Amino acid sequence: MLQAVAALLAIIIAGLFLKVPALTVTDPEQTIVVAARPGDVFEISFFHSLYHVRQTEYWTIEDQDTLRLNNIYFGCYAAVLYYNADAVPGLVRLSNDGSGDGEFMLYYEDYTARQVVLHVSPTSRFELALGGRTYPLYSMVRGGTVIKWQDLSFWEWLWLKSRASMTSWIVRE
Repeated sequence: MLQAVAALLAIIIAGLFLKVPALTVTDPEQTIVVAARPGDVFEISFFHSLYHVRQTEYWTIEDQDTLRLNNIYFGCYAAVLYYNADAVPGLVRLSNDGSGDGEFMLYYEDYTARQVVLHVSPTSRFELALGGRTYPLYSMVRGGTVIKWQDLSFWEWLWLKSRASMTSWIVRE
């Protein structure tokens, strides 16, 4: 009996130190867990509220709770001009000078963040794309959404998994 208790205690303690990497999407009511690995690239896309064109941010998951902004795609030059590039340091260049129609991309260098805060609304149609799958955040979460790359303890991961519905628990296939 004492050996069984000791083995159970060892499993519980090991669960505190065992880490499960995950991309978490949290709003005031729930947490969505997306299985991810360092080096994965994910996209956050939405429709610009003023110009109604698609805008997409491309992020890379790095180690140690870090997300790196690679570039931002804009559907029109007016949206680029509206964007405050000074708010996101590290701008390297713009792929198109605005002299004609087309796609525009802002390229960044050395901009990292611990989290991405989104103000999700049905009109902006926010989506998260990772690993060949697209998740319609606009129908899954509410405003005040935070996206983080973090190592969850095994018990935290298990607790989130047990609470989640099929729509809010996402795993990589």
